Amino acid sequence: MFEREDGRTGGLIAGFLVGAAVGAAVALLFAPASGTVTRRRIQRKLEDVKDDAERALDEVEERASRALRETRGRLGV
Repeated sequence: MFEREDGRTGGLIAGFLVGAAVGAAVALLFAPASGTVTRRRIQRKLEDVKDDAERALDEVEERASRALRETRGRLGV
């Protein structure tokens, strides 16, 4: 997915997800629809963002575990 030279992807992914959630919420709030429809749309978008965040967190966790295993292997621990 996203790979930075310093190996830190968590902050980049979190920033992207927060930006996506805010953008989606603002777009929905300014769209002409009834309050009930708008609230349902916001709820669905937030659920999507939550799912994306969980997947991103799983990926970061897997990368960290892999890096730890590789480091331990190199150190012979």
